[in-house]
Amino acid sequence: LPRAAWLFMVLGSGALAPSVGCAVGGGSPGGLAFEEGGDLRGGVPARGRVVGAAFTELVPARDLNEVSALVVVRLVMRLLAGIDRAR
Repeated sequence: LPRAAWLFMVLGSGALAPSVGCAVGGGSPGGLAFEEGGDLRGGVPARGRVVGAAFTELVPARDLNEVSALVVVRLVMRLLAGIDRAR
């Protein structure tokens, strides 16, 4: 990722491996492990200023025990920690 002045990050829950977040509209095999998604969220702020972020494709009706929602919250926390470290 080249250094940039402004970054807007988007992560669709469907990009995660089904074992990480299965509450999506159209799941498919493969995808990012939690650590890979977290590394992206935590490392990108070092490359530029994050001006916004979107976490999409979470389907609460399919979220058994709210585990997928917890995954998204943890990824948001990794992003915020990366932004704080980059300041």
